[in-house]
Amino acid sequence: MHDARQIANEVLNRAWEQDLEITQLQINKIVYFLHGHHLRDFDVPLVKSEFQAWQRGPVHTALRAAFNRFGREPITDPALKLNPVTREQTRFPPITDNQAIKTIETWLDPYLAMTTGALVDKTHAPGSPWSETMRLAKTSVNLGMKIPDDIIRDRFEGFKRT
Repeated sequence: MHDARQIANEVLNRAWEQDLEITQLQINKIVYFLHGHHLRDFDVPLVKSEFQAWQRGPVHTALRAAFNRFGREPITDPALKLNPVTREQTRFPPITDNQAIKTIETWLDPYLAMTTGALVDKTHAPGSPWSETMRLAKTSVNLGMKIPDDIIRDRFEGFKRT
């Protein structure tokens, strides 16, 4: 499993290579979809910790914190990590995990081609992990509105292989 910010940085680097701009809302949705594909294809999570069901769809709080300063504007800098001993911000290392690289290379481009609205709509589809989490929260307690990986794996709404 990887830090969500490390996966986000890989997505951003690939988007920037294509001269694409990505907002924090988009990066949350794209990393969520990559996480879902990874769960479905390899039966293991791509990122550490869970996504939460927010009004505009799945959100990873580490990504929200890393990119919140950009607001609705395109992200222009990668996420950094804090060294707890030196208190210095440092870059994440490149991803070397072959399964993670395969997930990104296989599934990223269709999501980069989608508008922000289309990404949100896809996460809000009836029966999706987000909508199921929201439905269950009406009748049971879900602290933090976490979207469990088993619900993502079982109800994943991402692109299908053709």
